[in-house]
Amino acid sequence: MASRKGIGLHLYCHGLGDCHLLELPGPGGSVEWILIDCGIHTSMKGGAGRIQTVVDDVLKKTDGKFRAIVGTHEHWDHISAFHPTAKLFSGVKTVAETWLAWTEDPKNTTAQDLDKFKGGAVHTLRLAQKRMPRNAELAELKLSMGGVIGFMGPGGGRSTAGALTTEKAFSMEGERVRDAREALANLSKSRVYLEPGKVIELTDQVRCYVLAPPRDTKLFGTLDSAALTYNAAAAAPLLVGLKNALEVNAGKRSLEDDPASPFDGDEGLPLSAARENDDPFLGAHYDNESWRTINNDWLMPASELALQLDNRTNNTSLVLAFEIIKSKHVLIFAADAQIGNWKGWQDVVFPEEGTRPKVTGKDLLERAVFYKVGHHGSRNATMSKGGLELMNKLELAFNPTDGDMAKKVQWEDIPAKALNEELVRRTSGRLIEGDKLNKLDLTKFVAGGALGEDVKIQVAKGSQGRPDINCVVCRIV
Repeated sequence: MASRKGIGLHLYCHGLGDCHLLELPGPGGSVEWILIDCGIHTSMKGGAGRIQTVVDDVLKKTDGKFRAIVGTHEHWDHISAFHPTAKLFSGVKTVAETWLAWTEDPKNTTAQDLDKFKGGAVHTLRLAQKRMPRNAELAELKLSMGGVIGFMGPGGGRSTAGALTTEKAFSMEGERVRDAREALANLSKSRVYLEPGKVIELTDQVRCYVLAPPRDTKLFGTLDSAALTYNAAAAAPLLVGLKNALEVNAGKRSLEDDPASPFDGDEGLPLSAARENDDPFLGAHYDNESWRTINNDWLMPASELALQLDNRTNNTSLVLAFEIIKSKHVLIFAADAQIGNWKGWQDVVFPEEGTRPKVTGKDLLERAVFYKVGHHGSRNATMSKGGLELMNKLELAFNPTDGDMAKKVQWEDIPAKALNEELVRRTSGRLIEGDKLNKLDLTKFVAGGALGEDVKIQVAKGSQGRPDINCVVCRIV
């Protein structure tokens, strides 16, 4: 395939999940390919078949040859297709490099601490979810926790029964997202961990700037613009307290061995003993007045822990800005970056080197013509002041979302109405949402400005009864 100017975009619309294929002009008229993420949320119906169709189409277009494959962060809806037992990428021929964030580097001590927290939190949340009884009091909490855990991947430990089927790999019986991350990284002998401030000269026409994740780990816990922080110091007691309580409940730890317990082990009277003594106070004020009971309250911190885990993982997202050197147009791929991650961009400086001028994070935002919307359009994954408000040249935005599925697991702000309205305004109506292609007016997406060609909707054909998947194809020049 002869290369053309600019960057070709192949943006897959397979549900709540990210998969973006970039087509770059290589030397001598060749084409180079970069794949950014490939995954789908566990709550998506028929997810295994959907992602199989996507991967088949990616391998067909690229002939299995990649300049780089990128894993932006450790969430299932971004990297599930790389799960080792699914073997979806067995047709890969060459991958020059795999790119991950510095927060995934096993040699980095800060990354090791983050990895330990994520692993411990996921395990504890799964135990808490299983412990929750089936009653109306905890139904809503259990549902919302399930949605968050779905971002972390299927439950269960490592399989001892040999290779799993594709369907099992994408069900609650499969292995965890960490295995998918490692399988992605191992697709190349050259594994690169990227830090903010790094510049990658891809071709003589395109370069890539690394904006995030930030080096300031306090920003990982920043959920919203109010700087509500859940950093490592704040998260540790919550994780330890819930983990120990679950172990006490399961008989694996005594109260005397739980430093997080609010009472010493020899204080109080077991409920069973009080009932055997026919305590009149207990009968009058506990068994007959349900509002006094705290049977399930000890499980409530699970909701807060789930929030911390989700936010901190999103804020470790690898954020990339691709620049078309001649036009100076910039494409922003924000992964699931939330406010803490965005705040770090403001301090990033890319020093002058050779003929390349000094550039800042602010400069890149001001020249952005394409924006891959963060975290499926949630309200706190696109910063307004210092973020979207700087993108005054924005011509196209793409959101890989599924509003109906999000509502089923009670994510009411995906996609956020106010954010959508602002994106529509800034792009003059050229916002593409993955779940609304049937309502798309393609007459608004004709060549002109930064769009080198008309936007098209291609169909990736599913084989063996798998669903067809739409793919938005366009070119930025």
